[in-house]
Amino acid sequence: MPLFILICLILPIPAVGQQTSSLQLKATPDPLAAESSLLCPYDEDCRARRDLLAQEDMAFSAELVLWVGVGQLLASIIAAILVLRSLSHSREAVELSRNAFVADNRPWLSVKIELIGPLRWEADGLTLPVRFFIRNLGRTPALRAGIAPLFCCMTGTTEPVKRHAEFCDGFRSGMGDIGTTIFPEDEYIVDWTVLMTNEDSEQSRSYFKKFYNVDRISISPCLMGCVFYTSFQKNEFYQTGFMYDIQSRPRNGTAEISRDHGDVPMDYLMLRRHFQDARTF
Repeated sequence: MPLFILICLILPIPAVGQQTSSLQLKATPDPLAAESSLLCPYDEDCRARRDLLAQEDMAFSAELVLWVGVGQLLASIIAAILVLRSLSHSREAVELSRNAFVADNRPWLSVKIELIGPLRWEADGLTLPVRFFIRNLGRTPALRAGIAPLFCCMTGTTEPVKRHAEFCDGFRSGMGDIGTTIFPEDEYIVDWTVLMTNEDSEQSRSYFKKFYNVDRISISPCLMGCVFYTSFQKNEFYQTGFMYDIQSRPRNGTAEISRDHGDVPMDYLMLRRHFQDARTF
């Protein structure tokens, strides 16, 4: 017993708290330090690689954001184009509906022509009495309706159509407040003696002599013109065009119309619609 006590006094015994702390430090090593020592033995190189990886991640993220923005921009452009096309189709549909409504409810004037007298040569030209039958086939009254006839000669195949358009263009606005009102299903009858001047018939003879080298004395009369009118719906005039050829049946061995062959009785006259359509709107 005294020997044991002597040995304890000679050998130093560590403190309990110091022994416990040393045991804890040895038992719980730092995981971050261990990981750093394994992955990055040198701190500077590790930091540089981490910075490089971070920069690459940022560049990839920026590129991804850029492409996402481009896709959104393309989608927005396509959507805008589709919206514009839809609006255009909607406007066209509205315009078609409006035009259909106006066409269905506007007045429509038709015109028929009847010969009521002979073709007679006068001192100032060729005269022909005719009767116009103007009927309203529409659903609303035709306002300020009137008729503008032109009695002339045909020279060539396209000249009558061109001359008809030029003549009727002068009546696109009617004749001011002059005109009559024609109600739906009503018919307006006008008798008119049309005149072809000597200058106009001379132009026809000059045309055939110039292009066909024929000293032709006969002419080919044409009765053309338009019926003009307006309506309540729109403040613009409409027109119904007409264009007829005046021909003669054979009489005294000839069917030509000229001053040398004299007047043509009404029974020998024929009124034929021109092979080209007159302008109507």
